[in-house]
Amino acid sequence: MRWRRICRLVWLGVVRLLGNAAVMKSAALSARDALDVMKELMADERCEFIAEPVGVPGAMRKFLKSPRPTHRMVSDAYMAGFAALTGRRLVTLDRGGKAYRGVEV
Repeated sequence: MRWRRICRLVWLGVVRLLGNAAVMKSAALSARDALDVMKELMADERCEFIAEPVGVPGAMRKFLKSPRPTHRMVSDAYMAGFAALTGRRLVTLDRGGKAYRGVEV
């Protein structure tokens, strides 16, 4: 049974955070080591990489409300559009995620 489904945006975010000393402190990894961690994670049979379906850029328009969105707003809209388009639940630690109509959070 697969229990972790990871899209490219999440994959990139984890790589970025694994190398971020502000987040990981002394356990921060080099880029190469962070990529190795993700390779190992994705080799786990419980994990699955989900490729971006056609139409995500169009689907995310529904969730971009600001005329000048921040990078977080763009990422959130991408994730909400991805979830809406594929019928998947969006799992997030952000409190603002519940504002996406038509997306199970």
